[in-house]
Amino acid sequence: MVIPYPYPHIVIEDALDEEVYNQLEENFPADERFAPGHKLQSNVRYNMPAAQCLTPSANATLPDVWLDFVRYHSSPDFYREVADLFGSLLPHFRRDLKVLRSDMHRVRTAVRGWEKNVTDISLEAQIAINSPVKKESSVRRAHYDDPAEIYAGLLYFRHDNDTSKGGDLEVYKCKGRCRKATERQAKRLGLRSSQKEFFAPNTLQRTNVVRYAKNVFVLFINSVKSLHGVTKRGVTRFSRRIVNFTAQVRAGMVKQAPRG
Repeated sequence: MVIPYPYPHIVIEDALDEEVYNQLEENFPADERFAPGHKLQSNVRYNMPAAQCLTPSANATLPDVWLDFVRYHSSPDFYREVADLFGSLLPHFRRDLKVLRSDMHRVRTAVRGWEKNVTDISLEAQIAINSPVKKESSVRRAHYDDPAEIYAGLLYFRHDNDTSKGGDLEVYKCKGRCRKATERQAKRLGLRSSQKEFFAPNTLQRTNVVRYAKNVFVLFINSVKSLHGVTKRGVTRFSRRIVNFTAQVRAGMVKQAPRG
């Protein structure tokens, strides 16, 4: 069921068939695969994009269950599945994107990184981690994603032995109008404008929390109103393991102005 407020999103527990989830979890890439030859920094996002996973060199090391999963979730079929799920909410919430008012069967998609000049929408299904934590911290505070993204989703693969706290996704709305953090606030809170973490916390209201738990899936329509963040993670030797799903239009197709 789509939760319409404060922006359309869904949360599904036990999202995948148990057998499929277990096969994926058992074969989730080891942490060192995400930064070969480099030491992982504390609580930092590392990605294995679909284009990388589906190249012949990766095919030799990723099991078929992962190749099939990434291939489907970066395909036109999955894009249409998401479009069907949100229905009229998608073009209504993103009125700035004309491509969403087109016949979805005529929209030209490609895996992100494999785009051609005629590509309308780039699709991503990247395996990712937030690395182990040496000091309590949040990987990302309240922010909005790139306005070129149509939707964004996360599927969690929490390790059975991970008993640490945090790593939950928080959904926010503005209390009236969100205000930009002052330079002093931003410095004190460690906000990074490069990650669109502009907002003074006292102007935000949390409306939902999606716990970081195994086989939990969250998906939302993205816009500059789709504010969300990740709760602080406690010290742990385990990574926060996820798959991130997105659909993204060309930058020139976006007319939304950044909010602040």
